Amino acid sequence: MTPAPLPLLRRGAWYQSADQLAAPGPALPPVSLAPEILLRRDARRLRTAALPAVPGPPARAAILTEAVRLFTADTVDCGGLGKQTAADFRTALWRSAGLPAALVDRWCAMLTGGLAVTTSKAQTGTVPAGMAPAGPAAGPRPPRLTLISLPANTFTCLESVLSALWAGDVAWVRPSSREPLSALRLVSALVQAGWPAELIGFYPTVQGLLRTLAGITDRQIVYGGPGLAAVIGRSPGAEVHGPMRVCAVIPDGAGPDQTAAALLPLLARDGGRFCTTVRAIFCRADPAQLAERLAARLDAIPFPPHVSPGLPLAASQDAGQAAAVAAAVTSRLGAGDAIVTARPLLSSLGTGACLAPTLVRLASPGQDGQPDWGQPPLLGFEAPFPLATIMQVTGAQEARLTAAADLTHRLAGHRVPAGRTGGGR
Repeated sequence: MTPAPLPLLRRGAWYQSADQLAAPGPALPPVSLAPEILLRRDARRLRTAALPAVPGPPARAAILTEAVRLFTADTVDCGGLGKQTAADFRTALWRSAGLPAALVDRWCAMLTGGLAVTTSKAQTGTVPAGMAPAGPAAGPRPPRLTLISLPANTFTCLESVLSALWAGDVAWVRPSSREPLSALRLVSALVQAGWPAELIGFYPTVQGLLRTLAGITDRQIVYGGPGLAAVIGRSPGAEVHGPMRVCAVIPDGAGPDQTAAALLPLLARDGGRFCTTVRAIFCRADPAQLAERLAARLDAIPFPPHVSPGLPLAASQDAGQAAAVAAAVTSRLGAGDAIVTARPLLSSLGTGACLAPTLVRLASPGQDGQPDWGQPPLLGFEAPFPLATIMQVTGAQEARLTAAADLTHRLAGHRVPAGRTGGGR
């Protein structure tokens, strides 16, 4: 029996479209798709119809807080698919996306904590302008329509939905077809908690309609790869989040054991799924001892993923996709590069597979080398699991690489962000 498809939320009601996508991942139902004509019609109506008022700031904070509580720990009526307990949600994410319950628990806690910080900062006037809660929509002026287009690593980016609603926007959520369940649950929890259903939408679409969505919305928060900006065009309201260049710098004289302990969570926390995961380690001295100590710590993380409560790891429920990721790593190994972790990169797990935390020692570029992100090919490569490179560099090479980084961790001091913040997969 074919399961009911994930529905749309449009015009304040759940709706099953005749246009559907067969879910690309295991244990997922088909997904209803919003065609272009429906998107344009709904956007026009939003700007002309009489809408419920956006809740005022105190009510807004109460609704968002209750929605996140429901999302993380209670039963939610998920968009016509029936009631889903917190345990059901965690089981569904493991079966469809390979996310163990310990990782889901951590990300739920982060979502809860992030909202609490945002609402408390609003009371002191320290929230950035784009997130400041506006008052209720007044008169004929329609509220701002914001698109949130989520990536395959959806869960880590759900805070953007909350920030758009906190700012008083109408939010249209475009879920990833690979992991739509967490977005569906959050939108359903928001409606259940009392957010006006006409002021939030759940609009799965094909990738080709992103440009259309950018054209009919006032603001766009979009997550994806490097080519995404070209896909959505030059919208003045676009906020595009993509992969980040994240590195750690190790000074001369750093103790290998202490440094390895400090590096471990930067590489392996959150299953390596966050854009802030360290991908490259630059050492002024020979990194052999540090590489050995760090590799041993990575190899000691409990495996397979669902048995690791401390540093939980994700799995891939699609063995072919996991094999493709492993091949992408090994094909980028150059002459003189070596994987220093002992565990096999790829291990079978039922019908899926696990990618083990991996450290690669890159050949030193020498005094005259000009390494850059992506050259050598594994430098800064972003994979959906803990994967980092370690390399000896000169002072000039370190300065050049960190100048182009988005986030630099200096182990002897403090974390130094550079360039953009945020991001996602």
